[in-house]
Amino acid sequence: MGNAGSGKSSLAKRLGEELHLPVYHLDRELLYGDFKKHALEERTRRHSKLTEGEDWIIDGNYRDHLPVRIKRATAVIFLNVPRPTAILRLLKRNKANSHIPESVPEEARKKMTFRLLWWTAKYSRVERLKTLKMMQNEFPDTQLIILAPKSVEEWISEIKQRLAL
Repeated sequence: MGNAGSGKSSLAKRLGEELHLPVYHLDRELLYGDFKKHALEERTRRHSKLTEGEDWIIDGNYRDHLPVRIKRATAVIFLNVPRPTAILRLLKRNKANSHIPESVPEEARKKMTFRLLWWTAKYSRVERLKTLKMMQNEFPDTQLIILAPKSVEEWISEIKQRLAL
């Protein structure tokens, strides 16, 4: 979880490769075309199907589907990235056309919408705290891992060391 441009897709892809787990990108699964939402019933059906399996990594926020996902998750990773960093990453990604292809609908890969930039810009400290507080209050037994940009590599190294034991 985290703001757009926080590195959710990149981390999910990397963890999937390291842990040999399927990775599902919610933007790809719950949206179509140029970031248009499927109807709620269709999104719910698609989301439920993703979480049916035993092992998976899911990249994305989608708070309306969060309870189902968290009840089945062993851990939730929250990428705590400052807004200026997230916006800069989005702009660089758009300019370089370096979005992870499997993470968004095909028609949206080369587009950055004003809505996405606006959502990223308004994802404030208050919004982050609201999400974290909701996690703590509603899902106190779920492991919550909060990572800052500089701690991601160290955390991945720790996971790899644990797997080697």
